[in-house]
Amino acid sequence: MASSEGSYRDLEKKLKNGLTSISQDIVDKYGNLKVSLNVNATAKLIFDRLENLEDIAEMSTRNLSNLIDQTAKDSPEMLAEIKSQAQSCENLVEFLQSMKNVEEQLIIMRSKTTNRVEWGTAILACKDFLNDTNMLLEGIGRDGFDMSVPLKHFAAEYSVLSYNCRYQLSADYERAMNVPKLSKQKCGDRTNVSFSVFNVGSVEDQKMLNETLSAMNMIGQLPERLDAWKIVILNVFCEAIVASRDGVDVYIVDNPTPDQTRFLINQKPRGKKDKTIDVAKVLESMEVFFTKLHSVLHSHELLDATGKTFTSMIGSVIEEQLITMILKDVIAIAAPVTETADEDQEMFINLLQIGEVFVERMKELGFFSQKAKLLFTLDTDTIFVTRRCFAIVSKANKLINETYDKLVTVGVDDSAIKDIDLLAKAHTHAEHFAKEYGKDLGRLWSHNEDSQFPSFFAFQKCTVSESTINFVNLLRDNVKAAFACEDEGARAKLALTAENIVRLYVILTPRKHAELFSSIPNMAAIFYNNCHYISHCIMTMSFEASGDNQKTLLEPLLLDSVIRLRTVAADCMEKTLTRCRREMTAYLEDHSIFEHLPASYKTTKNTFAAAEEMSESADILVPREEPKIIKCLAACLLHIRLIAKNLREPLTEVVYCKVIGSLVSFLLDSLVRHVVTTSDFRENDANVMADVFKRLLEVVANIVAYKEQTKVTDFCAREYFRLNEIVFVLGNRMQDIEHRWFNAKGPMAEHLSRSEVVGLIKALFADSQHRSDLIARL
Repeated sequence: MASSEGSYRDLEKKLKNGLTSISQDIVDKYGNLKVSLNVNATAKLIFDRLENLEDIAEMSTRNLSNLIDQTAKDSPEMLAEIKSQAQSCENLVEFLQSMKNVEEQLIIMRSKTTNRVEWGTAILACKDFLNDTNMLLEGIGRDGFDMSVPLKHFAAEYSVLSYNCRYQLSADYERAMNVPKLSKQKCGDRTNVSFSVFNVGSVEDQKMLNETLSAMNMIGQLPERLDAWKIVILNVFCEAIVASRDGVDVYIVDNPTPDQTRFLINQKPRGKKDKTIDVAKVLESMEVFFTKLHSVLHSHELLDATGKTFTSMIGSVIEEQLITMILKDVIAIAAPVTETADEDQEMFINLLQIGEVFVERMKELGFFSQKAKLLFTLDTDTIFVTRRCFAIVSKANKLINETYDKLVTVGVDDSAIKDIDLLAKAHTHAEHFAKEYGKDLGRLWSHNEDSQFPSFFAFQKCTVSESTINFVNLLRDNVKAAFACEDEGARAKLALTAENIVRLYVILTPRKHAELFSSIPNMAAIFYNNCHYISHCIMTMSFEASGDNQKTLLEPLLLDSVIRLRTVAADCMEKTLTRCRREMTAYLEDHSIFEHLPASYKTTKNTFAAAEEMSESADILVPREEPKIIKCLAACLLHIRLIAKNLREPLTEVVYCKVIGSLVSFLLDSLVRHVVTTSDFRENDANVMADVFKRLLEVVANIVAYKEQTKVTDFCAREYFRLNEIVFVLGNRMQDIEHRWFNAKGPMAEHLSRSEVVGLIKALFADSQHRSDLIARL
């Protein structure tokens, strides 16, 4: 065992001395940079010493292996120590092999070889070996071998040699082709950009250039150069060709020297950007550009396992973006987009065929792969449906933004005579014409037939904007197209588009025309009619367009759109009425107008009358000063009459009566609230107010009229009858009031509460036993 341990100690000493000598040589060569040293001889010396030391270590490792077997038999207690010594030798052998590999690659990188592929291989291999050596350094350091300093010099030498090789490869590349590096951001003027390709003189020069391209691809230099090609080709030349709209005189290809081909943008002014794009000429110009580019690059190829040509490498980075540019910026712009999709389909297909011819030509030139397609995996039917939906939304947006300068009357008059057999006749009408029309049930809604059925269910006569008529026609065509579409995905897109344009109408119209609606009540009424007309047509579309998927397609439209339309219509009309009420409130908020009225003042038939209704009597010829209450109420009535005059024609009669009835109700309710909250009345004020309010009730009865008949008791009954009862209280005795109350069973009790009647009695009559007894009996 002593001899074995001595052998190990001798081995350890030899390894340390050898590593120390090698380390010093590496420091002298790479660290101290001794000029007197012969670099090549020193490199060979270091390499030979590494090999000799490696042989010694391997031989000693084999001896230690035999020693382990012998120790296992003779001295098992020493086995662990011997194995540790053997592992140390194995680690050192592996480290020495890695250092030898690094030095070997450094020698190749330092040599003046003409094979550029060897440089690329050496750069990659040396980097990997350095990483492996660095990982082994910690292991041998624990065994007492410190090689961090020489390894550091190896890394520094690799950095210098790698830079020199990369620089030489870049220089070789730049001598063959000069392509400027531009920013990916589209900024600044790029019309002065050009690039050049130099002709290779001999076969040997071509081989060296191909080796250079291969080496650059191996070490990652070529992708950066390909990005420069991509930006120059797409962002400069192709964009200029597309921007020209016809591809004429966009670029120039010349030969400044016999061995140089230069591509540059033509500085002459080109056509306007708003002219029609010619797809054939644009793609023809691109084809000429790539053909000339291929003619100067066709001999360049990579000498690796892939064997790709340089044109295919350029094509791999421009293919997808160039195809997208052709589709988006050339074909899509040239092809018309319509809401029917039938008009542009043939032209669009023709343009796609022109584009496919260009793609096939690019495959022949080697710029596109054989799998390249103009539309990739997209279905042309899907494209047409998407374009159609886009056109529908665009046209709907245009119609929504149109002003309401052209108005159209829609619906039918509600003047048809209705009898008790109306529904029976309607059923007979439906059965009769259903046989003739078949599934076209939409014709049953035609109001031109001699029957009560259509007018009973038809839309009431009113005024809408012409743009809304066009909007409904667009929506109807969209829904019919959805029913007629066989593809489920396309059908769903069209149905969703129908919902979207209605939502667009609901959201955009109140914002776009907000100022118009707030300043002109007539326009707010038109918008109200528009919304209800659209919702009515949506409901009748279920009869006009029917199919197996009727419920699936129309149910979302009915549930969502009709509610939205009616809600936004009601909101717009309510805002208009709120502004009207606010203006009337300005006249009625002064409570002094109800006090100190002229003694024995009496109204006439011309009081509160419209200008065209006044008679030429003496009291008109000799004007008298009217009390302030008359002026304020006359101003309120004038405001209501103006609103009524503007809204009578556009609105249906029912809606008109409801709108005007709402304003009249507000006026009457304001008067009622003032009277019932007043705690004391002068006798003259009460008598004058009774006369004024009575005249007011007569006037408003004529304002709220339906079919030339007063409907004030139908549309503002509560406020009308309450004020009528107050007029009775103001102008009668306590006994008459008690009789009209009739133990809370009379007409007064129906419209006024007991507390209100008691308050009026206390305000009108002086405190007495008779008043107290009356109040007790109420």
